Parts: sequence; structure tokens; C-alpha cells
Amino acid sequence: RILPRSAKFSGSVGIASGGVVNMTGVVDHVLSGVTFNNSGTVNYNFGAANSFLVQAGSVFNNLAGGVFDFKTDGNISETTGCAPRNPNNPGTSRKSGGTGNSDLSGAIAYNSTGGTLDAASGSLRVTSGQTHSRSGTLTLLGSGVQFTAGTNSFADGAVINGTLNQSGGTFSFSNATVNNTYNLSGGAVGI
Repeated sequence: RILPRSAKFSGSVGIASGGVVNMTGVVDHVLSGVTFNNSGTVNYNFGAANSFLVQAGSVFNNLAGGVFDFKTDGNISETTGCAPRNPNNPGTSRKSGGTGNSDLSGAIAYNSTGGTLDAASGSLRVTSGQTHSRSGTLTLLGSGVQFTAGTNSFADGAVINGTLNQSGGTFSFSNATVNNTYNLSGGAVGI
């Protein structure tokens, strides 16, 4: 269980394959000094004005086979003044509900070794100005997956399957392959 903003816990939290966590409510939910390993499903289902805050040295690992599902509009971010935090996503980050935006924002460094970003409803956006590292095969599903900020670095041999939408930030591809469409409407590209 992820506790409301007024509650803090430390150590490690693990969701096993087949396990489900439902994050609900009308307040921010906070990881503080926690390593969170998800191999199951986390259903994010609270107000667009609220965030899942990853702060104070926390790491959120959405592991291979794990699903983080935005059931509504909302964000993963950090509390003001915290250093960059790292959600790592070799699993699936999905937006299955809400017609607006769900953002990975603030000082979030969103890294992946493979994985899937799936915008089945609305937009799933990487809006953080941090450096994001990617390797392996990244699958982008739906036209609503958007990269709007930050430095996005793809390692040698990385593969991007699906429609890549860049409206800001910097992309560095090195020796990566983009299969399908690359829509560039803003930002910079280094090859």
C-alpha cells in the first residue's frame, strides 16, 4: 500500500507477479527513502490534481512483467527540492483511463531497459527535464505517447518500435533503430 503524503515509510516494497495494488484517494501518495519493486500491477486511480511522488532517495522499479496503469489523469513526480529520482521501466507503463495527460515530470529521470509505454487513452508524456537513458527494445503503443523535455539518450543497438513523438527536449540516438514513424515537432536531435 502506498501511503498518503502525511505518512512516510522506508525500506523495500515488493509486488509479486500476479499481485495488485490499487492507489486511490484525493491526496498525493509518497515514496520516501523506499525501493519499490513491481512485478505485478499497480492501478493509479486518483485525481488529476494529485501525484505519485518519488522522493528522498526512492527508486521505483516497474520490472519486466510489471504494469503501472494510469486509470485516470495524474502524474509521477517528485517533491520540490529533491534530487533526480529514478523510476526504471523494463515493464509496461500504461494510460488506460482519463482523456487528458499523465506525466512523468519534475526531477524524474525515467530510465528503461526495454519496456512498453502505452497510451490507450489520452496522453502519456515524459515531461521531465532530466536525462533519461534507454537501451534494449522500447515499444510505444498509441499515438498519445509524447516526449516533451529532457535529454533522451538511446544506447547503441537500442530499438524503438511504434510511433515516436518528440515535441521538445533532446534525443541522442547513437546507433539506435526507430521502426515506424518519428514525429519531430520541437526540440533537437543528435545522431
